[in-house]
Amino acid sequence: MKARCCKLVKPDNRCYYSRQCQHIGKVKREGKWYCHQHDPVNIKKRQAATAAMHKSKEDKDREIEQEANRLAKALGCGQPYYDKGWGSNDHGYREFLLISFEDVKRLIDQAKRK
Repeated sequence: MKARCCKLVKPDNRCYYSRQCQHIGKVKREGKWYCHQHDPVNIKKRQAATAAMHKSKEDKDREIEQEANRLAKALGCGQPYYDKGWGSNDHGYREFLLISFEDVKRLIDQAKRK
């Protein structure tokens, strides 16, 4: 009979007790059996992949923020408005720059004078 994974898991988030993982151990590390899901090496790989994904999203968000600030400065507007609500793109920000009505009027007047 194969050994079961040694990790203790909770059946769901509401439970106060733990039970041993029901999966069969696939890898033996430091004398203990682990299934693929609870293997410490695989956990570290998954955590590293998740951290890299979040870092790339943060980098894209920062690039969008810098571009919006540059555009707002070029237009002579105030600070750009960032929205992380519904309908945002995969970077987390909607791709628009919100400017005030007064700034729009000023920009239209400047365009008419040219």
